[in-house]
Amino acid sequence: MAQPRGGSKRKLPYDDGPEPADAATIRDILHSMSIEQHDPAVVHQLLEFTHRYVSDIFEESRHYADYAAGGADRKEVGVEDVKLAIQTRVNFSFMQPPSRELLSELVRKKNGIPLPMLPIRPGVRLPPDKYCLTAPNYQYRPVNRPRNTQAGHVMAPDGGDAVQPPASKHRASGAQINVKIKSERM
Repeated sequence: MAQPRGGSKRKLPYDDGPEPADAATIRDILHSMSIEQHDPAVVHQLLEFTHRYVSDIFEESRHYADYAAGGADRKEVGVEDVKLAIQTRVNFSFMQPPSRELLSELVRKKNGIPLPMLPIRPGVRLPPDKYCLTAPNYQYRPVNRPRNTQAGHVMAPDGGDAVQPPASKHRASGAQINVKIKSERM
């Protein structure tokens, strides 16, 4: 009985036969990258990826060779056709990091913009409010009136029937709306 490969105890149905040379190569690559334990399916997934990638590259290079021959089917695919297919695949399939020169130019531009001057005032020195997340998003005005916690109404300080709240403007009309709140004291 064959021992499961890849450092895992899981037995896969395709672990019984002899290992293909490509699978041994992928296993050696994983070992050279200090990957000692992995799922046995990883090798097969990498085999499938490389097979698909190489097949697509050769297919595309054959199209480039046909185009270079002027539409006639060429039997031979040149090295330049394969290089062009690889370069095209790399440009459109894999994300390449930006060059060091490009990054340093972007850093130079960004760092060339001076920061806004901080106002001279006591307390914590922060940039203008539009750049801060600490700007208040509400207004708080304390009211020194006793509250009726049962009904949620504001009670008159002298024990009267009602308190006239400050007039507010209606949003739609702009006219003032007076509201009178009555309390039921027993």
